[in-house]
Parts: sequence; structure tokens; C-alpha cells
Amino acid sequence: MTKVQPSPLSALAVLLAVSALLPTPELSAQVSGTWGVTAGRVSARQIWSGAAETDYVTGILVGVFTDVPIPLPGLSVRAEFLYTQRGTLVSDPQAEGISDGRVRSHYLTFPLLLKVGYSIGPVSAYLVAGPTFEQILSTSTDGGVGEVLTEERQTVINVSAGGGIGLELPRDLVAGFELRITEGLSDSYAGDFVTMRNRSLEVLVRLGRPF
Repeated sequence: MTKVQPSPLSALAVLLAVSALLPTPELSAQVSGTWGVTAGRVSARQIWSGAAETDYVTGILVGVFTDVPIPLPGLSVRAEFLYTQRGTLVSDPQAEGISDGRVRSHYLTFPLLLKVGYSIGPVSAYLVAGPTFEQILSTSTDGGVGEVLTEERQTVINVSAGGGIGLELPRDLVAGFELRITEGLSDSYAGDFVTMRNRSLEVLVRLGRPF
């Protein structure tokens, strides 16, 4: 009895035939409107124009958001209303008028971001970018740093960019995880021969519901 050895072409044909019979996930650019709550951790620092060295401090972020679709495939606008903590650790004992200390600032934050995303079944991935506007609520300092911050800017303009993933849950809920970078475009404080602007890395979780 002669043994028939299958050829690579016949094996490929069988593989393609089997693959055609199996269900495949559908890539969708359809975007639904969503509203919900978000919370996260902020690792923030201030970039000083003078000689002072700064380091990151952690804070929190909490608030609400909504995603509003626009008539283009995969696109929506993300609007948020947040309470955000920012600040920095200051360390440069050789700089005149500056001593070691900490700055803690409290903001109302309004990101307005363009969002592009796609979904495969219950899982979605997206990118966001756009301006972020902040209104100062209060500032606390220690270690004598407050003597340098002679002018507090009431409104700060930043730019934010990042990405995340979402997952559809039972009960018509959507959970999400997001990483975002926020960079100050305008100064947050000014002092004698020095200005400061904010920079932060934000890790967020979201829970929303389509509308």
C-alpha cells in the first residue's frame, strides 16, 4: 500500500477551509455615547525655569466624563469635569531664595479630548489627545517654598494625550483603564526670576454606561 504524503498546498487549503468555518471577531469603528465616573492616581511635578531641581509627588484625580460621538468613523469627543491634585518636591539648597519643600495644588480640571477608537467584540482600544483647562482652587506649601511662589496663575492651559482599553460588562456597563500624560503649556506660578509649569502622568479607571 502506497503512503500518500500531503503537500504544503493541500495542508494550506485545509487550513483555509477550516478557518472559513470558524467565527471571527468583527472589527468595528462604530462609537456609542457614554457617560460615567472616573478616578485615578496622578504623579506630578513642576518644571521650574530657574536652578531648582524638582521631583514627582503623587495625588488623586476623581470626577465624571462623557463621550459624545461625532459623524466620522471611530471618532468621538471626550469631555471631563475633575478634581485633580498636582504639585512637586523642590530641592536645591544652593539656589538663592529657594529651600527644600513641597508644593500641593488643587485644581478643577476640564479636559476636552478627541478620541479615536475601535472595538473587537466586547473589547475596545482608543487614543485621546487635546487641551486641558484648569482652574486653581488652593495651594499649600512647606519648607519655605511658598516664599518663592509670589504669583499664582488662576487658569492653566495644558495638553493631554494617552490611550486606554475598555471592556463591556453585564448590566449594560463599560469599564476602562487609561494612561495619560499632561504637559503644561502655560505657567502655573511665577516668582522672582523663575516660572513654573505642571507635568504629570495619570493612571485612570473608568466605569460608564452607554446612552
